[in-house]
Amino acid sequence: MSKKNTKAKKAPETPKTVTIHGTRKTYQVPAKYGALPNISSVIRAMAADGLSRSEITKQVPGLLYQHVRNVLNTPVAKAS
Repeated sequence: MSKKNTKAKKAPETPKTVTIHGTRKTYQVPAKYGALPNISSVIRAMAADGLSRSEITKQVPGLLYQHVRNVLNTPVAKAS
């Protein structure tokens, strides 16, 4: 008798990061924030979830602390 492969196949894992294209750079952001349209929205959402500026820069490679600070200090422009 031959043995059959009885191991269950694993479902493909969801990606841990998602790519968001900025005007000049491409950022890898946590998958939770992948549906947001731009990096500024991601920064605001991460701050709303309680992450500090430095934690945000550590979680998004290539993102500068100064960029995060500027986004959080500048009020959101109203859509015209």
